[in-house]
Parts: sequence; C-alpha cells; structure tokens
Amino acid sequence: MPSVRRLRPDGVHPVLFNIVGLRAMTLNSSTSSTSDWPEPEVLHEELERWGETTAESESRVLRVGYVHSDDQTGGGVGSHLDLVLVMEEFDLPPAERVGMWDLGAVPVPAQTLVYTQEEWDELMETETPLSEKLKDGVVWVFER
Repeated sequence: MPSVRRLRPDGVHPVLFNIVGLRAMTLNSSTSSTSDWPEPEVLHEELERWGETTAESESRVLRVGYVHSDDQTGGGVGSHLDLVLVMEEFDLPPAERVGMWDLGAVPVPAQTLVYTQEEWDELMETETPLSEKLKDGVVWVFER
C-alpha cells in the first residue's frame, strides 16, 4: 500500500515545508504590482478565463478557485490572491508544482496553492487557519 503524506497541523504539506520552507508558496507570484484592483465582477471574469485556459492546457486540473490573501475582497496595496488548483494525481512534488503556472494573464498579484484531490480532501478534514480560510473563502471559477 502506498504511503500517505499527512499535512502538518498548520495545513502545509510536509514535503513542501521540508524542502524549501514556506517561501515556496510564493515562487510563482504574478509580476503584477497594481494597487488599483479591477472591480470584483471584472476580476472574477478574468479569473474564470484564466481557470478555463489553465484547465484546457492541463487536463489533470479538476478545480480552480481563488481566495484573497488578506481576507479582504477589494485588494489593494500589499494584497494578493491565492489561486487554488485541485488536481488529479500529480507526479511532481508540491515544491515543484507552484512554479509551473503562467500567471501573466492574472491582473493582480497572485500565487498558487496546488493540491491533489487526495491532499485537498485531507486538508478539508482539518481545522487549521489555512483550511478554515479555504473552506470559507474559496470562490470556484472552474470545475470539471
């Protein structure tokens, strides 16, 4: 039976933390540094397009969503989006998953959080700050 990797109590995947620490989550941050964010409806539409395009280019993508990093909905200076991707089984370790997404079309600062379906299900069963934020805040823009 294959071994199952357990998330740490704070919701961070142990391989991601052990290899490169928490900074790995920001490796693919969008180059956008705007302080004027688009209107929420416009941003949502752009993220829907990004999710659809991403899923078209990578068939293992099951779901794409986003959540504001600072629990605000309007963005602004210092704010960014966490783009959540839930994938089928994935061969790459978590530290390598975050840097493989083209965020050029995302109009605001963003980074990716990439989980396999099994990892996502496991995370949703925990009660950590990260899991609670994701349970309550992810807006799904693409689902297969």
